[in-house]
Amino acid sequence: LAYVQSFELKGQTVLNCMRIFLSAFRLPGEAQQIDRILVAFSEYCHDGSIEGNNGLLENPEVTYLLTFSMIMLNTDLHNPNVRADRKMTPDQFVKNNSFYGAELNQTRPIPREYLVTIYVSLSQVPLRILSMCFHTHIFMHYFK
Repeated sequence: LAYVQSFELKGQTVLNCMRIFLSAFRLPGEAQQIDRILVAFSEYCHDGSIEGNNGLLENPEVTYLLTFSMIMLNTDLHNPNVRADRKMTPDQFVKNNSFYGAELNQTRPIPREYLVTIYVSLSQVPLRILSMCFHTHIFMHYFK
């Protein structure tokens, strides 16, 4: 969590927070490490983000699922190994992310317009993940 808190994310959208955060290091390939990273990120991001503060995203768990889905969407849209006819559509992204369920204390769906905006933004400008930088060494220290 200390590494995540080194980023100034207050007053940003969740998508901008992701762009800032993921531009500083390369995500590891191991699912458990990615999960730990996104849990810490989502807790911190939720507290400072516009959507967390205005209640659009009701809690860190909803923020976690959405950020995980953003990474999946980014990969799907920009991976040349995914055939064009198999890429996720805006409607599929909205359907997958509108309502995660009452077990997450989500009382209302995430608005379609908000999710479509994320889809369009990621389709036009992919998340940039640096292959190697100074932050990678620091990052691995915190998330081993």
